[in-house]
Amino acid sequence: MQRLGPVLLLLASFAPLLAPPAFAQAACQLSGGFAQLQAQLPDLVGACSGSATSRPELGEATQPTSNGRLIYHTVDGIVSFSDGSHTWVLDPNGQVQVRNVDERFPFEFNGDGFPLVGQPAPQVNGVCPTAPLSVLAVENFYASLVNQLGGQCVATTTILSDPDADPHEFQPTAADVRAFQGAQLVVEDGLGYDDFADKILASMPAQPALVKAGDVLGLQVGANPHVWYSAGYVDQMRAAILARLKALNPLASAYYDARSAALDQEFATYHGLINQIASQYGGAPVGATESIFVDMAYTLGLNLVSPPEFMQAIAEGNDPSVRDVAAFQNQVQNRQIKVLVYNTQTVTSLTEQLKSMAQQKGIPIVGVSETMPLGAQTFQGWQSTELELLRQALEKAAASP
Repeated sequence: MQRLGPVLLLLASFAPLLAPPAFAQAACQLSGGFAQLQAQLPDLVGACSGSATSRPELGEATQPTSNGRLIYHTVDGIVSFSDGSHTWVLDPNGQVQVRNVDERFPFEFNGDGFPLVGQPAPQVNGVCPTAPLSVLAVENFYASLVNQLGGQCVATTTILSDPDADPHEFQPTAADVRAFQGAQLVVEDGLGYDDFADKILASMPAQPALVKAGDVLGLQVGANPHVWYSAGYVDQMRAAILARLKALNPLASAYYDARSAALDQEFATYHGLINQIASQYGGAPVGATESIFVDMAYTLGLNLVSPPEFMQAIAEGNDPSVRDVAAFQNQVQNRQIKVLVYNTQTVTSLTEQLKSMAQQKGIPIVGVSETMPLGAQTFQGWQSTELELLRQALEKAAASP
């Protein structure tokens, strides 16, 4: 509790950065915690090279410098700067501390489940006893799971990783096709989400091993394809990937098992937040602009009241009916939802309108994404950050009249 005062000061200093980007200052200058961190490490951070950008629905503000990017996260009020191997953070007392990128300080949010600074890390990333498997994970979140399970016993490439693109509209390039041809194992979603992968595989004379979420989970095309937003489905996919890695590379089985056990521990924050939200806010009415959040709402015990047909239409790139649009707008206008969950990668004029209405009505907005965003280090860190932002939004909504 002793750090709340400095943290509140930091939060206050970031008020200008957390305003919508349209209100960002035209001149390039650093302010608040960004200026504090840069003043202590001017040569490392470099000079301001662009305006600050705020994405409050994602819980962050960023600003480019000549040497990289400054980041402010609302989940813990921490400002940081990284060179890819080390990260410099502004602690609650306003002093800069440095750590490795795969560590965390006790005052930081640790959704990745990384060891704290000064604590030993699990010794599970030694040299692979065999040649690594060549794995193609179509989506970058599956790549994260593969890499965490496989360590140095996998060499992974991915196709869908652009945080600003809509994966539903993706068209593969010739280079993407070549990536499939060199893979020993392909991990994909299926369920109509990444049909291009099936078409490429069907054209190949030699088929690689395949882990397909739809098949693993026993689902058919037409089911919600966003299965990585279900904790139970994620556990099943982890188990399926592990089993296939061991089957293809049996001499590395013990290596894979050790990494899987370590990953169980690193998922603790993810599972803990799910349990906390379910126990504290179960039944709370929420809305979502797209079907991506359906499985997670069910997992959390939240009451997702936005019209199902509206969410499905947006997911499929279709226009919702006038009736569904009016029903959703009415829910927002009358504050019948406590939080609006907003898909940041499937954006239309309608979803933007709903987002704007929610802002005007003081309804907290939480962004979720189809793929891991820029800066996310692990699947569980990405998902835990979204869950913590949701928990904070539900807490704020519960305190509002």
